Amino acid sequence: MEGGKQGCAEPLDVKTVAVIGAGPSGLVTLKYLLDAGLKATCFEQGSDLGGTFVNKAYDDATLVSSKFLTPFSDLRLPEECAAHQTLPECCAYLQEYAATFNLLQHIEFNTQVTDVSRATSSGRYRVTTAPVTAAGRSSSCVSCNAWNDSAGASTGPCACDTHAGAVASSDNGSNRVSGSSRGGGSESGGSTVHHFDAVAVCSGLHNVPRVLRIAGLESFTGTIMHSSEYKERSIFAGKRVLVVGTGETGLDLAYRAVLSASSVTLLTRSGFLSVPAIFGDKHSGLPLDTLITNLFESAYEHHWIHAARLKWAVTAVLIRVGFLLATGSSKGFNQWAGHVTPVRRGYHIINKSTAAMPYINRPYKRQSVLGCLLYSWWDTPAKAAVASNMHIDLRRGSIARIQGSQYDVIILATGYRQHFPFLHGNMMDGGVDGHGVGEPDPLPPASEGHHIVSAQEPTLAFIGFIRPNVGAIPPMSELQVMWWLERLRGRVVRPKCAPSYHVLARKLPYGVDYGAYMHQVARDIGAAPSLTTLLCKGGPKALIAYALGQAYISFFRISGPFASPHALTAARSELWGPVVQRGFLANAAFTALLIPFGVLNGAAWVLDQVFVQRKAASAVTIAAAAAAAAAFRRLRC
Repeated sequence: MEGGKQGCAEPLDVKTVAVIGAGPSGLVTLKYLLDAGLKATCFEQGSDLGGTFVNKAYDDATLVSSKFLTPFSDLRLPEECAAHQTLPECCAYLQEYAATFNLLQHIEFNTQVTDVSRATSSGRYRVTTAPVTAAGRSSSCVSCNAWNDSAGASTGPCACDTHAGAVASSDNGSNRVSGSSRGGGSESGGSTVHHFDAVAVCSGLHNVPRVLRIAGLESFTGTIMHSSEYKERSIFAGKRVLVVGTGETGLDLAYRAVLSASSVTLLTRSGFLSVPAIFGDKHSGLPLDTLITNLFESAYEHHWIHAARLKWAVTAVLIRVGFLLATGSSKGFNQWAGHVTPVRRGYHIINKSTAAMPYINRPYKRQSVLGCLLYSWWDTPAKAAVASNMHIDLRRGSIARIQGSQYDVIILATGYRQHFPFLHGNMMDGGVDGHGVGEPDPLPPASEGHHIVSAQEPTLAFIGFIRPNVGAIPPMSELQVMWWLERLRGRVVRPKCAPSYHVLARKLPYGVDYGAYMHQVARDIGAAPSLTTLLCKGGPKALIAYALGQAYISFFRISGPFASPHALTAARSELWGPVVQRGFLANAAFTALLIPFGVLNGAAWVLDQVFVQRKAASAVTIAAAAAAAAAFRRLRC
């Protein structure tokens, strides 16, 4: 690829790219690579595209990111869609995306990547693939076999979608990925070797289940499974159910259980922060991820103000006061139990699955006069649960032993372990111990490439592995591949300051503030829009939609190397919609907050300029003094 900018890395000679995985991240990566004129091939071990949205789908599941934030910039969702897509609707959207941009002809389905090598002589990657049988499970899937053997899980689809094994040193002088073959299939027939200049790993976040070591399983006669195996709620009917974990999936499954189970216990280790994905009706309500602004928070925020997290601190107080007045609890929206500390902006990944909260709140509100009189109207459980007086028993702690027949069904909603075994030889000791526990395998450092690539190996990219606090992974993946293409062209400008977008309570090692991450990545490639550009190109609507809106992916295609007229159209119409939908009072409140923070950022910029000028003047003075001293020494000689 040609290009290059002053102060940037040299452009790299990349013509062919392998993409591993055909989920949302793999599809958008494939599309951008093809648009750039590269020869790209996507390997998908399943028989269809969609990734997690197909493999981990369960009954009545919906996305928690809205129709404004989730879709890619080149194919927006129609206005008549509900605010949040169901999983079948999301899969249909991905099918439409692949068909619209002719991606299917570049995808090899039922093909598992079993080996990735980097030859020391040519520097190219050798990617070995094998066909996947219709059985859908690899006999050598170490993680899943160990889980089924040790945990006694019911048989089900392989939950481990990792596409490569552990790095070993090969005899021919290459770093070779070998060992385990993971995913939803077993190898049969011969393997095929391909050669590529670069590789994009898009295998997804939800691969290796994080499964706990639990004593007493040998005598447990009930059903125990990881949440990745759950499909529909009939397994809960009349049963005593324990759900371990209070992430969004854990809350989802606790809600499904409470409608028909004889009892439901929900176990949380450190609590959670509950805020609904939408305020109001699913069609006309206000999605949570549209109630965040760019101006003076992610955009045009001086680095001094950003480092102090001033806006987060002020708005956190206002939000908590609002929660308290509206729902009786300041530690989450209508959340009377299971609180996490500290309750501050920028600290946690927000749990937006709130259907279970009425059943969790019930015993706590009954102990409070205000809870009974003022705040019970928030809780409108299903009639079946009301009649049976059901509630969810929320407890703190962890499960280390199962005693007797206390439960009939145990669901481990304990998340997933990020596992890149092909990095072991270069970066870590590691591997799956059979329980999906331990430290996650690392991504490349943020300081070198926003967790996308490392400085040592810029041709190996990891797309779609960053978790936003309030946001969506697909648009982040789109911006990541835009950044990677510019890095391959040698056009990425290194930022003056170190990245500062990680959530402050590092419960997840790669949890980030969505808006901060998007803007800092976009600035590296000249894709972050200026207010003047927005006004001149898009008019007042585009400007206001950006200033008072979220970091939608379309905004990062208004200017810069990937500018598109479709982005301007979306900014003036679709993305103007959430601003109008909020109403006058909400927009007045957002605008009122902008004024003091605009003044603060302006003052910080002025002081910074004075400081820079004084520093420059001091440097000139020192240089002049040194030159005079040198001249004086020459005269004496």
